[in-house]
Order: sequence, then structure tokens, then C-alpha cells
Amino acid sequence: MKLTIRRTARLKQDMNTQKMKSQIRHPVRLTPGEIQGLCNAFENILRKDDCKVYLFGSRTDPDGKGGDIDLLIECGSRPSESLRLTRALRLKIYDQIGEQKIDIVWDYPEKKDPFVRMQDESRILLWKRIKEK
Repeated sequence: MKLTIRRTARLKQDMNTQKMKSQIRHPVRLTPGEIQGLCNAFENILRKDDCKVYLFGSRTDPDGKGGDIDLLIECGSRPSESLRLTRALRLKIYDQIGEQKIDIVWDYPEKKDPFVRMQDESRILLWKRIKEK
């Protein structure tokens, strides 16, 4: 029974990841394996939150070289434990794609961060979770 439940959950996750791949409409400097690994990490850690994850910075330029992975996590409300979530997400990403320099920035309606507003033009949606009501 547990095996069937796990397979069903895995199939749902695979279907969500397939949908996610089709949402990336711009070329980015991430391999398909890195995108898959990032989406798996987001699905695992951010599964209870209403949020979107964007890639911004140097990895959005397909002609650039090097650079860290800059992630902007936009939530519908302030996460109660953003520090714990950041740490857990970073570790899960390392498990999925190996250790890399990763910057994680949180955004939510109450936060008025001009840095986040500057990223509006260049950010690219990687993953989103909308809570079912």
C-alpha cells in the first residue's frame, strides 16, 4: 500500500515538474538536470506554502559565464520560519544538484525591499505552488 501511495505521489510530482519545464520560456544558464533538481527541492521544502520561485541575476543571461544561482521566493504571506526554510532548502538543493553558491531572497506583501523591485524585469519563473482552497 505504501509503495502505491509513494508511486502516486511521485507521478504527481513528475507531472508538476513536466508542467514546470514548459513554463520556463527564456533560455537560462541551468542544465535540465539542475532545473529538475531545483524543482524537486522546491516541491519538497515549500510544499505547504503559497509561493513562486524565480531565477534572477547572472544565470538568466544565457551568454554569460559562471555566477551563483540567485533565487527569489515570493510568498503570499510572510513565512513564519524563513531562516529554517532557507537552510532546509539550501541543503535539499545541495542534495539534488551538488554544492554551488546559492543566494536566496524572500519577498512577501509586507516587505518593501527596493532590491526585489529592481529584479522584476529580469527574473524568470522556475516553480510555483498555489495552495488549494
